Amino acid sequence: MEGPRVAAGTAPARDPPFDLTFRVEARDYQALMRTLRWRAIERMVSLLSAIGLGVVAAAIGYLASLAFGKIGPEWGWAIATSVALILYLAYRFTMVPSYYRSFFAGQPMALGETKIVADSRGVGANVAEIVTALPWPRVIRIVETKQHVFLMYARLAGVIVPKRAFASADQVKRFIAFARSMVPSAGR
Repeated sequence: MEGPRVAAGTAPARDPPFDLTFRVEARDYQALMRTLRWRAIERMVSLLSAIGLGVVAAAIGYLASLAFGKIGPEWGWAIATSVALILYLAYRFTMVPSYYRSFFAGQPMALGETKIVADSRGVGANVAEIVTALPWPRVIRIVETKQHVFLMYARLAGVIVPKRAFASADQVKRFIAFARSMVPSAGR
């Protein structure tokens, strides 16, 4: 598949380029979301729903404790706090993961095979018949995690390269070293 290489305006390299084929999954997008550099206002907005849920749950718990009548105020607040904590944990560990799974399901990037070609001119990605060419100078940050390498070309966007796409751990190391040599100014 010459698509990414041709789109990047590059001829096949004399040395073999990194030529990877894999399927991007929702968990790969989730990993990217965890590595993004969120601004303070973006973090605050993401917490508002959890705070709102906690306040509503505490009010419901407190009102429910008052309905029983014989429970003292100290137990009322304990019940309110417990209800808030239980609802928050249910929200955090059931609703949020379900939301992320549904958010990424059906995205064109996850509907088919992904092919990445990285050579001396840049990175080409062919995803679900969408071709993206990224010259190395456009990479602003290279992020390595336990399971991924992200080639960030914007604060909130990057090329996802799962380590499972490589044939060996040695190939992963060579890819990362190659990418960092091509973009020495990219932060780690």
